[in-house]
Amino acid sequence: MTPNSKLTTIMASDVCGYSKLIGENELAAIVALQECRKIMDPLIQSHGGRIFNTAGDAVLAEFDSPVGAIDFAIKCQNQFHARNKVPGKLTMRWRFGMNLGEVYILDNGDLLGDGINLAARLESIADQGGVAIGAELYGVVHRKIKNVAFEDRGEVELKNISDPIQVWAIKIEGATRTVTAAKKQAPEVKNYEKEIESLERSAARMDGEAAFKLGKIYTDKASSSFNIEKAINWLWAARGLKIQSATDELNLIIPTLPKDKWQQAKTNAEVFLDDLRWKSGAR
Repeated sequence: MTPNSKLTTIMASDVCGYSKLIGENELAAIVALQECRKIMDPLIQSHGGRIFNTAGDAVLAEFDSPVGAIDFAIKCQNQFHARNKVPGKLTMRWRFGMNLGEVYILDNGDLLGDGINLAARLESIADQGGVAIGAELYGVVHRKIKNVAFEDRGEVELKNISDPIQVWAIKIEGATRTVTAAKKQAPEVKNYEKEIESLERSAARMDGEAAFKLGKIYTDKASSSFNIEKAINWLWAARGLKIQSATDELNLIIPTLPKDKWQQAKTNAEVFLDDLRWKSGAR
């Protein structure tokens, strides 16, 4: 990693319920994703942005101009909504999370930093077809952009973020509010030792829900069980066992890891799942 860093606007996005769409009609979902990327990618470029990482339906992009980033997000979501109204098109709705913060530049052009993690968390609570932004970005753009309505969502607790974050939503016609973020609560130290033993026995029998619960436990930084490698292994297993929520949890982890570390973790998780299937006789 180079010592260079810069202040930039980060966008994290993914498709709402993509794993469900894939499960229902894989070919139609892939075609719809490609159609949406043909809308998104040129708009990112024309608004002074660049994509620095992708994983399946998840896209991470940076913008040098906060105003340009917001203009992109609104235009992109409006075009997605227009596409969804075309008869015969598979409806595909996206969440955008955007944050203004300092990032670190890797030699290969990838970015790292808390700003990326926060954008991913904001994306997870954004409206379907909508945009959620952090307070820093709102403070820069709300007086500079005309004819855009912002809604104060208050201070909310975001996973693995130590302090409550002020969240703003951009009002976009057609967006659907589906998530209410929890208010910040007093931290508590959790002990999952007995629960882990029980869940591991169930997950070893190819119980996808148990594998998902194990993955969630290992992502909990408020416990002594926190282990990101184990979390990825079990969430990957749950994903392979058709647990839709596992993909969403993995999409939150991916932006927090260097690209090479994620690729290695993914390889390890694939081996882990194969071994799990072999031991259970599920092959």
